[in-house]
Amino acid sequence: MKSIDEQMMIIENRSDYLKSRRQAVRFIVGYSVAAAVFVALLIGAAVSIPKLRAEETITDTARYGSLILTAPYMGYVIVGLITFILGILVALLCKQIRDMNSLENKKS
Repeated sequence: MKSIDEQMMIIENRSDYLKSRRQAVRFIVGYSVAAAVFVALLIGAAVSIPKLRAEETITDTARYGSLILTAPYMGYVIVGLITFILGILVALLCKQIRDMNSLENKKS
């Protein structure tokens, strides 16, 4: 029979495990939702590129500003940024899943 101190230690370890698992699941759900939002933004931006290219008029005054954010290039910049953020979210999601699996293996 285990002493009360050993039983309390087992209860605390189990409680810590359940809290860390719950937090990992919350992170995974949050990253998944964020990734889905960015996929929708990426699709929306990719669909809107032809509309942006139709307005391809660059005046001399516009050349003094940023050439990257003029109409012909703006859609590609937006799609690139959204894709980069989506890649970061997917990497964080994979890391959280790996950490959760290692937590499961450590518990077993």
